[in-house]
Amino acid sequence: RPLLARRPLLLAGLAMVGGRAAWAEQEAAPPQTVAVYGDSMAQGVGHMLDQSLQRDRRFRVVNRGKPATALGQPGNHNWIEAVRASVRQDRPGYSVMMFGGNDRLAMRRGGNTPHIPFRSEAWVELYRERLDAMLAPLAEAQVRIVWVGYPIAREPRYSGDMAFLNDIYRQAMQARGQVFIDTWTMFADEQGRFVPERRTPQGRVTRLRTEDGIHLTAAGYDMVAQRVKTTIEEMHAARTPAPVAAPAEG
Repeated sequence: RPLLARRPLLLAGLAMVGGRAAWAEQEAAPPQTVAVYGDSMAQGVGHMLDQSLQRDRRFRVVNRGKPATALGQPGNHNWIEAVRASVRQDRPGYSVMMFGGNDRLAMRRGGNTPHIPFRSEAWVELYRERLDAMLAPLAEAQVRIVWVGYPIAREPRYSGDMAFLNDIYRQAMQARGQVFIDTWTMFADEQGRFVPERRTPQGRVTRLRTEDGIHLTAAGYDMVAQRVKTTIEEMHAARTPAPVAAPAEG
């Protein structure tokens, strides 16, 4: 047969070989580490994210969440040092962060300095400093950040405090070109009120919140983890380099 007649077959064969080579390269590529940082809420989301990604060879989850910890209370657990150590040890490509539930406390700059009241201007300034310091090693390593905002809670004052902190996190992510996932409406009704459960299209009621009105059930954590999973998959598919972040302006 003339060469021109065989050209479509040759091109098809080459395309098939190229496709197989790309698939083999993807299979051989080491998985990207997704490191999870934060309090008990982060730990719960990380656990369900790990379950969801177990069969996906592109990722592995390292859950560094630690209950009863806060960015603003380094004496209990120093998250600035913990994240820096994790970047060295885990070498993450992506990070998932969720803080706030234990940050509603006064802070000190160190030693016996006076306590700085929560929500005060000086408190926000110090908190942003610590937030910048925690995010710095991620920016240096060009790690993508997915920040998960706290959801609405049953108690109005607690919810107000979480909304206040979410604004700080959202602004920090916007300044860095990173992602903030707003979970507020996921756990609220059309009027913006706290709801502890959801009814599925099949009519089955699923409990999403625990009795304390703050934490999530396994179903609630899974709902958030699916949002995180989709976000990471989209970021991975885009394969754009992470921006070098500048500190958020206060």
